[in-house]
Amino acid sequence: MGVTLYYRGDFLGALAQYEKALAHYDDDHERTRMWATRVGEHAGVTHRCYLALTLWQLGHAEQALKVNREMLELARSIDHPFSLAYGLHHTSWLYQYLGRPTDILAKSGEQIRFSSEQGFPLFRATGIVYGAAGLLLQGQEKKALPELIRGLDAYRATGAALALPYYFGLLGRALIDSGRSREADDALIRALAIAEKSHERCYEPELHRLRGELTLDEGQSPDAAEAHFQRSIEIAKKQKSKAWELRSTMSLARLHQGQRRRGEAYERLSETFAKFTEGFETTDLQAAKSLLAELRTN
Repeated sequence: MGVTLYYRGDFLGALAQYEKALAHYDDDHERTRMWATRVGEHAGVTHRCYLALTLWQLGHAEQALKVNREMLELARSIDHPFSLAYGLHHTSWLYQYLGRPTDILAKSGEQIRFSSEQGFPLFRATGIVYGAAGLLLQGQEKKALPELIRGLDAYRATGAALALPYYFGLLGRALIDSGRSREADDALIRALAIAEKSHERCYEPELHRLRGELTLDEGQSPDAAEAHFQRSIEIAKKQKSKAWELRSTMSLARLHQGQRRRGEAYERLSETFAKFTEGFETTDLQAAKSLLAELRTN
């Protein structure tokens, strides 16, 4: 239930389910390892993987990293290869959300090697995708784009469809950075169409934000870009996702800054920034802090 709610963008509902599951979790090491071999995955690992992602969405980056560390320690201790591959996959995912390219490349590299050794083609494919995402964050879009396409093709070749809006969103970002705006727009529209059909909403605010950024890159009307940013913020607020709300509010604030609407931009961004109580060393919050300083002095 928690995983279903996460993908549907109900992050508070998902959090409640993970907390309930872990409260009832049987932490006998040998017994849970036995059940993992019988049902295919270790519940203690699975719960914590998605709990960490959910905490990030809700604005608790430090708690997310703590839960993720606990999850990986557990996954490495139980001698159950699939659960470790599962844990590495979700660790790479969390680091991509956090914007930590060095950590993404380290974990995705381990994920690819381990999944190749164990014969897990799906997790090998997502490892390639996350590795490309790490390169993209380093500004290496020329290297990232072909790897991202290769990983996405390999992922879809397994028959998997979960998280496709997220992966097509990464593709859209790579295409934007590569100056291929028409293809980028196609990728983002496709991602939103898949999300609409599957009701997979967990990445939807970021897709609208990226469309706004693309609109500006193409020299289209600032009003059109603002509409995308406002739509993203609206969805993020409904989902209670402070993380997506902050990112889209920064995009809107930069737009307003260029329109000499600095006071409006500062007020709105400071209000969103004030909702956070931790994670002030993360990439997004550092960027928000710097932007607030610019808006205040200018």
